[in-house]
Amino acid sequence: MNASPSAAPGWRIIIGNDEAGVEYKEALKALLEADSRVASVVDVGVG
Repeated sequence: MNASPSAAPGWRIIIGNDEAGVEYKEALKALLEADSRVASVVDVGVG
């Protein structure tokens, strides 16, 4: 039995970066947060 995409729980995504990737991470985070398939985005910051 396959669930329809609208019934599936949203993706939970964790992102982080090094010092060189802050701007790229922020752009990616904004895109992910705007995606209806994504339930949450956790930003663990600079590692």
